[in-house]
Amino acid sequence: SHRDDLVGQNGFWIRRLYFTYDHTLSKAFSVRVRLEANSKGDLKSTGVNTPYVKDAWLRWTLGAHALFAGLAPTPSIDFVDAFQGYRHVEKSPIDLYRWDGSRDLGLLMQGGLGKEGRTRYSVQFGNGSGTGSETDASKAVRGQLLHRFASGLVLEGYADWQDRAAGRDVWTAEAFAGWQQKAWRASLQYGHQERREAGSGGG
Repeated sequence: SHRDDLVGQNGFWIRRLYFTYDHTLSKAFSVRVRLEANSKGDLKSTGVNTPYVKDAWLRWTLGAHALFAGLAPTPSIDFVDAFQGYRHVEKSPIDLYRWDGSRDLGLLMQGGLGKEGRTRYSVQFGNGSGTGSETDASKAVRGQLLHRFASGLVLEGYADWQDRAAGRDVWTAEAFAGWQQKAWRASLQYGHQERREAGSGGG
């Protein structure tokens, strides 16, 4: 929408900046450290673009499977962003409405099933606190299963349960269907999330 207060204004802007370091330690082990710095997209906030740690993980690869330890992407957002390929335009719905964070600190197991590896899984056990650390007993468990058909059709299912302090637990279920060809792609995503109020036993 048009904003009269921005007419005639101009300036240089860094919307998002990444610095990524990848290193292969051996055939089985590799590491990534990524820093991110960004400015708010409101076109009025000023200040220093302070970098923070976006990724910091050690990956152990064993055949078609990989175990990540550290700060790694969450299955709820990573797959959809990669399939759609338009993260620079807009976030996926679960990320946009902050149903989950794009990163979590803990353990992530991913891999392919079957000879062709068309079926893939992800299981994550983490803090549930995004890019930050924590010391409380509340944790998050995420699970994902997807299959890529030879025709280009992709079907995916995802569920998580996030234990929160004071009984504010959150659970999410999501289903995704996508169709990808060389010149185009289309997708449909459905999600359902329930959040408990503090001290309540209901949804």
